[in-house]
Amino acid sequence: MVRQTGLMPWFAAMAAPGVRSPIGPDWDALGRRWWSHVGVLADDRMEGRETGSPGYARAAEYVIEQFRAAGLQPAGTEGFLQPMEFRVRQLDLSRSSLDLVRGADIHRVALGEEAMPIVSSGTVEQLEADAIFVGYGLSVPELHYDDLAGLDLRGKFAVLVRGGPSDMSAPIKAHCQSPEERASALRRAGAVGLISIVNPTIPELPWPRLASGLLMPRMELRDPGPGGYHPLPMGIAYNPESAGPLFEGSGHTVEEVLSALGTPAALPRFPLAVRVRARVGFSQGAATCHNVVGVLPGADPALKDEYVVVSAHLDHLGVGTPINGDPVYHGAIDNASGVASIIEIARAIHYSGIRPRRSILFLAVTGEEKFLLGSEYFAGHPTVTGPLVANINLDSVW
Repeated sequence: MVRQTGLMPWFAAMAAPGVRSPIGPDWDALGRRWWSHVGVLADDRMEGRETGSPGYARAAEYVIEQFRAAGLQPAGTEGFLQPMEFRVRQLDLSRSSLDLVRGADIHRVALGEEAMPIVSSGTVEQLEADAIFVGYGLSVPELHYDDLAGLDLRGKFAVLVRGGPSDMSAPIKAHCQSPEERASALRRAGAVGLISIVNPTIPELPWPRLASGLLMPRMELRDPGPGGYHPLPMGIAYNPESAGPLFEGSGHTVEEVLSALGTPAALPRFPLAVRVRARVGFSQGAATCHNVVGVLPGADPALKDEYVVVSAHLDHLGVGTPINGDPVYHGAIDNASGVASIIEIARAIHYSGIRPRRSILFLAVTGEEKFLLGSEYFAGHPTVTGPLVANINLDSVW
């Protein structure tokens, strides 16, 4: 039950009819109603709310129903919906291979255990090239930091470890390692491929979960816009526990590199003594999905055409490798909880009788688990004409 969060003082003033008592809001009733939304969105029937799936469509129908009940007006391009189209590719391991070639010696990499191809709309079926270790692979001109400076990456694989120096802020590292920024920097430097070694000091997904996730369909916007994601011809994720053969003959070891992680120092950069030979099989198709958009119009004639966005992502990971026998990735916390919260915020404002001066746009986005695709599409194709002055985003509320 929800008894105390940062929003509770605000809810106390705006609790809807039926959740107040003579001494104030009925927090148990508020908590049960919030939890009821989570229960519906995380139910087996929603099939993990994979982007473009029937389960996601059912979840969106529920959100529309709740937006209407909260007094919101449709603000999509098709009622409450903002449709978008995706390119879809899915890895076929049976037609894929990865070799490290060192003269006459060929090391066949065990896909799934040691490394995994990352398919994208730019992935080619075959590529063989030399490789250079580029440290973290970060290019941050504002900080006078550039791991790519002075390196000849033309026609080569860039091999890197995710992360960055400990004295570089987390938001800067996250921005520079986004798929768009990473691909753009490496493309400018001439690289044709990327091998990304998972950083064992960062609490990311464990390798088995990451590898299984790369077998799931990969989506990209059909219309990314001029500043959108334009991927490299080849991408490979590498298990750090298996990365030793990449460094053989280079004069350096993977242990040397990994021991320097978590310090302020930049990692060394050096050519690797292998050619990387990759073959990637994949199937391809298309999908359509949508954001859900509702608006509470503002009361001030001078400000009602400005919008404060309250958002949460509706999608999750769908159905995949069973965990404890359950193949549905329910996503109760990530992020049925956030969507339940924006529904209840809308309801609280509606029943309060207090109309904010600016309009409030309530946005449930798709494709967050596909590298923020629904957010990217809305930012490039907003469904309202006035300025978006602020965004409050809720993710994994608990």
